[in-house]
Amino acid sequence: MAATVDDVRCFDITNEFKDVGDPIIRRLLARATACINADIWGSLANDVEALYVLHWISELMKGSSGPAGPVTAQAAGGLSQSYAAPTFDDVSLSSSAYGRQIIDLRGKIALNRNTVIYTTTC
Repeated sequence: MAATVDDVRCFDITNEFKDVGDPIIRRLLARATACINADIWGSLANDVEALYVLHWISELMKGSSGPAGPVTAQAAGGLSQSYAAPTFDDVSLSSSAYGRQIIDLRGKIALNRNTVIYTTTC
């Protein structure tokens, strides 16, 4: 069973993303479902899918008002900057409260199961 729009909205307790439409959330949920291994996450899989969606929305909202990623090139005379494409690794996950929850849950599962869980670059 995959997470639903209601699951995502449940984690958005401050209504930060109340104006994000359900079609966008459903699209990101499809992506999250493809990235999450439910066998590893077990009963937390739906929560992690919802958290990924909120993390991605958070990152996309930042991108609309700020740099798309770290500066990779800069020219003083022409005042131009180039940015790296954003990634969804631990560095990116740590940039939002939702991503930090994913990292925290992953660490707890790894400790409980004595296994290593890697974050994919989805």
